[in-house]
Amino acid sequence: MFHKRFGSSTGKEEAGTLEEFLNAYDSWKTYKKPHIMFYFKEVKIRSRNDLKDEQLQKVLDLKEKIDQEKVRRQKQEGAIGITGHKGRLQGF
Repeated sequence: MFHKRFGSSTGKEEAGTLEEFLNAYDSWKTYKKPHIMFYFKEVKIRSRNDLKDEQLQKVLDLKEKIDQEKVRRQKQEGAIGITGHKGRLQGF
């Protein structure tokens, strides 16, 4: 689950949660397991400074990319999924 913090780099990916997601997605592409669900807690923007927060921007960017990819895949295949990123997720 993401809220305002994206996380810190693992050396391989920008955040540990993203790395875990990409590993699970690789498994899903091969075995159709595990079932993957991503949650984003609603963020209340209280000032313009909130919009300048680098961690929050990364979370919002990730959510937008996942949403765009879901729509693209639904149109293309009639299924929800994500492709690309260094061979795993497009645009990440």
